[in-house]
Amino acid sequence: MKYYAKIGRALAEGEMLKEGAALSLSKTGVFGAQHFLSPAKGVAVFINAFNFPAWGFCEKAAPAFLSGVPVLVKPASPTAWLAHRMVEDVVKSGILPSGSISLVCGSARELLDHVREEDIVSFTGSADTAARVRSHSNVLHRSVRVNIEADSINSAILGPDGAPASDLFELLVKEVLKEVSIKAGQKCTTIRRIFAPRRILKAFAEAASSRLSTMKVGNPRNAEVRVGPVVNKAQQTACLEGLKKLRSECSVVFGGNDHFQPVDADPQKSAFVQPTLLSSNDGLASKYVHDVEVFGPVMTLIPYDSAKDLIPMVRRGSGSLVASVFSNDPAFLREVVLGIGDLHGRIVAVDSTVGSQHTGHGNVVPSCLHGGPGRAGGGEELAGLRALLLYHRRFVVQGPVNYLKDLSASCVDTNLLYA
Repeated sequence: MKYYAKIGRALAEGEMLKEGAALSLSKTGVFGAQHFLSPAKGVAVFINAFNFPAWGFCEKAAPAFLSGVPVLVKPASPTAWLAHRMVEDVVKSGILPSGSISLVCGSARELLDHVREEDIVSFTGSADTAARVRSHSNVLHRSVRVNIEADSINSAILGPDGAPASDLFELLVKEVLKEVSIKAGQKCTTIRRIFAPRRILKAFAEAASSRLSTMKVGNPRNAEVRVGPVVNKAQQTACLEGLKKLRSECSVVFGGNDHFQPVDADPQKSAFVQPTLLSSNDGLASKYVHDVEVFGPVMTLIPYDSAKDLIPMVRRGSGSLVASVFSNDPAFLREVVLGIGDLHGRIVAVDSTVGSQHTGHGNVVPSCLHGGPGRAGGGEELAGLRALLLYHRRFVVQGPVNYLKDLSASCVDTNLLYA
């Protein structure tokens, strides 16, 4: 929110965005055309997942408000209490115009029956629910703009030069531990698949397992605990069912105990999933590894022999939010980026010159694109001022060039969006 407030100062007062240069449509140059983008006159409907009651609301609301579009927040019921408290604080502060934010808690019921042509629906959650949103009869009939962020089998890749104990090797181990512990792996950008050269796989598994064994899982109020619970019992059951599918074609390297004892917590009343590292011997032949997202602290190690078998395996995710590549080999980095770029919204390339200064595999930054193609939903959020385009509608005005100049004078040039 602070980021968008800051970059919003770069936008002069204007009623629309002007896109590109004026076009001449006559021999004498008196008649022409200019493309514009006008803010949508409807409402931005945010249907958010349980794991982001705070961030999911704020990251979407920022560019919507900057576009002048009011928002209606529909948080997932398991964590709606937190979104409710946040919206309550925002309303009480009086920092927003009256009516610019609304909140609906509980079941969405017939919410989508009421959206219209000028509205935008932005959904974050499962691919199954996303399909129902997209195929809703009213959404289809009115051609309502829909932005989706769905399931994502994200990948982290260790290059052939990532020898055991090397800086790249250690950086990826550290990233794996971070991703499995933050929110107990309940992030849309969490690493789900770890690809490593076959000759290094065992060493990586041992290094990761050794450090996972020291991470205490339990009551987050306990200062020693590093991994908390999943959101509720239903999600715990879903994680364990997904883990069972993965175990049918993988071996367990660490964890996987359905009955482990969390620290300072009653396992009967709580919803913990033990951090688990699996290993797939044949990633090309595996099915569930590339298809089942266990939305919790579960990751799978997959060996590769060359970029020629690595790239097809990464692409088996069918579209992901993010992949990270750890290598000092520019040729390898280039081959991977060219091989998987079209099926990923974001690629994080890390070499020794970057070290630990990279923003992180799972960390979404407001200045860069967030979203992903295919299975990940095909949506595009954030990316600085580019995010405003989701809440604007493009059209062209054809007319006298002097009129077009006058109309353009009260507009913000879209070049600012890409500066």
